[in-house]
Amino acid sequence: MKKIKTVTKYKFVILLTGAVLLGLHLLISQLIDVSLQLKDIVKLHLFLLVLSYFVLTALLKVKSIDNDKVGFTFLAGVTVKLILGALYFFFFLPKSKIVVLQFILFYLIYLFMETFMAFKIIVWQPAENQSEK
Repeated sequence: MKKIKTVTKYKFVILLTGAVLLGLHLLISQLIDVSLQLKDIVKLHLFLLVLSYFVLTALLKVKSIDNDKVGFTFLAGVTVKLILGALYFFFFLPKSKIVVLQFILFYLIYLFMETFMAFKIIVWQPAENQSEK
């Protein structure tokens, strides 16, 4: 039961963080000109959030199967996210300096969040495994 609560906690944290980042971006876009329309801002955050959610889900699934492969899964997930992010950027976003900076900034924030959560997942041991050590 504790494992289910932990998995739910990680997924809730990533969704909450994505919502907060979207809210901050929308607030900043109201205060200064960010060169992105509202729909582009929402699509950007949904794209990054969905990719981060899939990476997190893959990490948790691999953790339940083989704890030693979580790091490799993280590297693979981040690589795929980078490739898809670059494709999204080149094909779906306008090309201006401010848009480039926004995309890189939020990509790195989501990446930092994933890295932090991946670290927590790697060092997290379910209660039944802690008694063995």
